Amino acid sequence: MRGAGPGGLRDLGPWHAVGATRLDAAKERSPLVSATIGVREWLEGLTVPAGLRCAAFDTKVVSPRLPGSAAKAIDKRLRAAGAVRACEPKTFFVHGKADGLAEGELDAARAWARALPVSAAPATA
Repeated sequence: MRGAGPGGLRDLGPWHAVGATRLDAAKERSPLVSATIGVREWLEGLTVPAGLRCAAFDTKVVSPRLPGSAAKAIDKRLRAAGAVRACEPKTFFVHGKADGLAEGELDAARAWARALPVSAAPATA
C-alpha cells in the first residue's frame, strides 16, 4: 500500500503503546513523531480497493514487555477497510526509541519481507 495515504506509509507516525496519542508522543519532543498524521488517524479514513493485500508489522521494546500488538490492531483495521491479509501481523523487537533493533530482528524482518506476496493483483477473500 505504498503511497496509499497522505505522503505514503513511510511518512506516517507511530502507533503508540497503551493507547497513547500522537500528541502525547509529541510532548516527548521525539524526532520520530509524524509531521502530518499518525497511523491510527490515517486508518480511520482509509478506503481500499476490495481485495488489496495488506501486511502489518510493529515494533516493541525488549524490556519492559508490554501487552498488546499494534500490528494486530493495524491488521484488523486494514481488513475492516476491505484489505485482505497477505500474512500474519508481525512484531519486531527493539532496544528503545533510538537504540536499534534487537539481535536477529533485522534478519527476521528481511525474511518476513521476502515472504510477502509480490503480486500487486488483488487477492481473493
